[in-house]
Amino acid sequence: MKKVVNLICMVAYTGNPGDGKIFVYDLKDVIRIRTGQHGNEAIYEKEAADSQDETVDGAEK
Repeated sequence: MKKVVNLICMVAYTGNPGDGKIFVYDLKDVIRIRTGQHGNEAIYEKEAADSQDETVDGAEK
């Protein structure tokens, strides 16, 4: 995450008011309104969620 924030700061920087702000915070939950699903189930479709179980942050379990 640090690399992403640094890149955004580098690209967005002008030194003038209005460069913006970056808010970084923990996400408590995700809810898919249509189905009521929570967490990873709300983010990924079933087939994608099954393949997501095989990796964690891009690394195999």
